[in-house]
Amino acid sequence: SAADTLQKLATRVLLPLLVGQLLRPPLQGAGVLAGRRKLLSRSSESLLLLIVYSTFCDTFLRGFGVPPATLAGLLAFVAGLHASHLWLAWQLGGLAGLRAKQRITLTLTATQKTLALGMPLLGVVFAGRPDLGLLCTPLLLQHPLQLLVGSLLSPRLKRIAAEEAP
Repeated sequence: SAADTLQKLATRVLLPLLVGQLLRPPLQGAGVLAGRRKLLSRSSESLLLLIVYSTFCDTFLRGFGVPPATLAGLLAFVAGLHASHLWLAWQLGGLAGLRAKQRITLTLTATQKTLALGMPLLGVVFAGRPDLGLLCTPLLLQHPLQLLVGSLLSPRLKRIAAEEAP
């Protein structure tokens, strides 16, 4: 039911986010986080990697029955959609009169999808469906794709930001 789905979303997605946001200011104020930025960053990255790995394993364990040609077509579609969203965000930033650094921020943040949030959402909304792996496939393709594209764009975006007058 809709009420059950909302309750599961609240406990699996919203509650951890809320607790994290509420704990952050007191932990920063007490100096608990000082000097641990690298460790916390590595921990966060490791947890995300674990989520990605377990999702891939679960998806392939269940079998998602997508022929290679269909998977390749889906990857091409996801890549094209990502590229068009990057272009659109960049253009909208220009129309809004944003400076280069602001346009870069808009372009990258507006187009990023998070696997850490997306997988729990898909898991709750489509719980119990035998084709859950298939439904997760676009997100599983999108996540590494956006990391790859972001790393490829970084040198050029860095140059654009550096050329901007202060």
